[in-house]
Amino acid sequence: QMNELLHTWRGELSALNAKDDDIYCSVSAGAAFGDGDYRASEILKLADERMYTEKAKSKKSRIDA
Repeated sequence: QMNELLHTWRGELSALNAKDDDIYCSVSAGAAFGDGDYRASEILKLADERMYTEKAKSKKSRIDA
């Protein structure tokens, strides 16, 4: 489900950014799920790390383009 959502977001952003209006839009998101014994702080930290990883990839792809 998360992959479908990300795929949809990326498609919509790609179409939006294809417009020649000198405006670039991006979204970075991270998600993590816990099952069993876990600490909420660990799950939040993992989601945060994943968001920053996505943000870095997005930024790199704009620079490389």
